[in-house]
Amino acid sequence: MKSVSGMINSTNLARLTACCVVTALTGFTSAGTGSKLYNELLDNDGFYEAGGWQEYVERIGTKLLRHTNGGNRKFYFFVVDSPAVNAFATPDAYIFVNRGLLIFLESEDQLAAVIAHEIGHVVAEHGKKQRNTELLGKAAGIAAMIMTGRGEMMQVSDATARTIVAGYGREMELEADQIGAEIVARAGYNPLAIIDALQVLKDQSLFAKEVRGQPATYHGLFATHPQNDKRLHEIVSFAIGSLPEDLIDPIDNFWGLMDGMKFGTEASTGMLSQHVFFDKTARVVIEFPISWYVRYNQQQVTGEAKGGADVAWVSITRHTPDGEIVPEEFVRETLKRTELENEQHVDLGNGRPAYVAELKLADANRFSLLAVVRLGADVYMVRGETGPKGNVEQFQEDFMSILRGIRDMRPSDIQQDTTTKIKVIVAKPGQTYQELANLTPIRSNAVQTLRLLNGDYPRGEPRAGDYIKIVQ
Repeated sequence: MKSVSGMINSTNLARLTACCVVTALTGFTSAGTGSKLYNELLDNDGFYEAGGWQEYVERIGTKLLRHTNGGNRKFYFFVVDSPAVNAFATPDAYIFVNRGLLIFLESEDQLAAVIAHEIGHVVAEHGKKQRNTELLGKAAGIAAMIMTGRGEMMQVSDATARTIVAGYGREMELEADQIGAEIVARAGYNPLAIIDALQVLKDQSLFAKEVRGQPATYHGLFATHPQNDKRLHEIVSFAIGSLPEDLIDPIDNFWGLMDGMKFGTEASTGMLSQHVFFDKTARVVIEFPISWYVRYNQQQVTGEAKGGADVAWVSITRHTPDGEIVPEEFVRETLKRTELENEQHVDLGNGRPAYVAELKLADANRFSLLAVVRLGADVYMVRGETGPKGNVEQFQEDFMSILRGIRDMRPSDIQQDTTTKIKVIVAKPGQTYQELANLTPIRSNAVQTLRLLNGDYPRGEPRAGDYIKIVQ
């Protein structure tokens, strides 16, 4: 891994929009958790550099620090190019805010509340109080989890990183909110934004669970209902007394920055546009059924049917063997899978063969398929399974559709801008999210997704004259 000090050069300063690194040069010789993650994220193009968000978050953080009793500690602020709805702070005062969290916020006050909450964790030394071991040699695994939002990546982390990303428990979270509320109030922001921001994130958590069957990733007070939490309201009410008498202007135009922000997932390994994954390195496209929810990391692409893994899931991994292979031998000798039955070779069209077999499972209520597809010099291992709510016939149809959807990237794929972006509009009288959903490329749960983006989940509608986020 490259050292932090060795990476501070003119190229990297330009890549990070000359904001976060410049203010923190003297502190980058440390080897704490934050600096390790910074190095790993920088190596993997993990920062979101577009639209001025890095500078915006840095300026808000700097403003909040003027009203923080944090001693002489140096803080560093970064925006991570991750779809996961999360923000977190490390014990050495590195604060990371994910792009996936920013798109759900509604104002600079809410963003300031999130950043102040993370500053509160550092000031209260929650990371030092909780950790039992140092984060040594684990930064790569944590960075992968941060960038992809895949919770299972936490399996490679130790107790320190698990605590930092997953949270500190109710008492420490409330203490961070108390410190954060006082900071935002003294800085001239509305401390009620803490409750608003937590409610936005609470709604996102409910959406992830109810609609997508996915766990939430933000570590805040999701176990409670922010609007009805008595202690949280007491904290905020007390902080209101610290508001300055004069109105403080915002640092920048929050809605102007939001317009054009990336909505989809994209990283150096590939791009994801709704249900289609574009592998830029291998120049391969993997297309799932239109209603499936797709995620990926550096190791595999995973899709889940509507309703989540309880209905069906399929994962795809790429292998590059030496020379030609026989699929049956590859499965048994390389993948070490022997619980096979009903093996067959099928034609995917245009003379493209695939090997498909059923996997014998102990659970009779589940059905599983394994396939090997050869494409160029690479072999794609495809494994899928129905859940307790799944339909075997539908799963078999979807599985074969996915096999046919593994193909070479076409010129039109390379030229296409597959990244979906936020578009800010002003709501018209009588406009509905159903009407707005027809203007977006979102193909699954479009109406509820738009409600979620605009703080109206699960049943709200746009109010005339309000700024509304849609996806284009």
